[in-house]
Amino acid sequence: MGQTRLGTDLERRKQVRLRLRPDLRIEAHQYEGRARFVVKDPISLRYYW
Repeated sequence: MGQTRLGTDLERRKQVRLRLRPDLRIEAHQYEGRARFVVKDPISLRYYW
């Protein structure tokens, strides 16, 4: 991989805008004295922490 290609890949990644889907559910939970955030995806029925 050449230096110019690496540079263009990095520039393209900088331009990606992330959006929070409005249907995701985010909840704060206490676990072992620390705050943890759990994200539920109602479409795939998966949880992420």
